[in-house]
Amino acid sequence: MIESHLRDGRQDVPLSGPADLKWGVSITDACVEWERTVVMLDELDKAVQRRREGLIERGVMLKPAAARFNSEGVEGVHLACCNGHTQEVAA
Repeated sequence: MIESHLRDGRQDVPLSGPADLKWGVSITDACVEWERTVVMLDELDKAVQRRREGLIERGVMLKPAAARFNSEGVEGVHLACCNGHTQEVAA
């Protein structure tokens, strides 16, 4: 689990009071700054895609449903599975 906020880190409420808190820094748990959070989530997304592709290639996971489009819009949905068979389902 990651916790993110606007800025890295955490802070205690200063003795001088909450008016002296640093803007965008958590007062509970240490957090990762937003920009780094976005990079981490993009890396996770790519890793999940690679893992799914490997599982599909080994026949462990079905391919996700893919929509087929034409000039009028969605024509139907093709469901593909690991053995290469597809089945069209009305959209």
